[in-house]
Amino acid sequence: MLDKKIIPLFVIIGLVIGFLAGFYYPREPIIKEVVVEIDSSSTFSKAPPFDWKDPNLPRPSTPLKYYEIPQGAVRLMISAEKGFEPSSFQVKAGEQVIIALTAKDNAPHVLAFEDESLSDVAVGVGNQEIKAITFYAPEVPGEYNFFCDVPKHPERGETGKMIVVGD
Repeated sequence: MLDKKIIPLFVIIGLVIGFLAGFYYPREPIIKEVVVEIDSSSTFSKAPPFDWKDPNLPRPSTPLKYYEIPQGAVRLMISAEKGFEPSSFQVKAGEQVIIALTAKDNAPHVLAFEDESLSDVAVGVGNQEIKAITFYAPEVPGEYNFFCDVPKHPERGETGKMIVVGD
């Protein structure tokens, strides 16, 4: 029979090992790709990650670090206090545009355009976050208003304009 002093020692060791095991997590995902076979002639796998830099399909990037902002991007900052900074920028008609939006506060913000031709261009940020979106500027020169699409934000001055110029 075990000594009565040894039993508590085994209990403590077991608790310590159990506690430490709770902090273990695998460094790589266990499942890297899901493939479902429906029949012998067709298979489906998860979609490849989208390319946020594709101007034909405007989608916001995942959060970026400052050094990951592409060179030549239009850098806009937004905050409740100052709105968009700068409040306007200029691009050439039909050219590829990358907007990098940085939240300078902890509030959520969504850059969107009023013009229907730019309805697919929208990017949201929050809590000091940076995201980018790539698209083609309209072919028609003019002023294209954008705004923060969060309720009550445009009323407090979160608006701006993209000026599209011809060649």
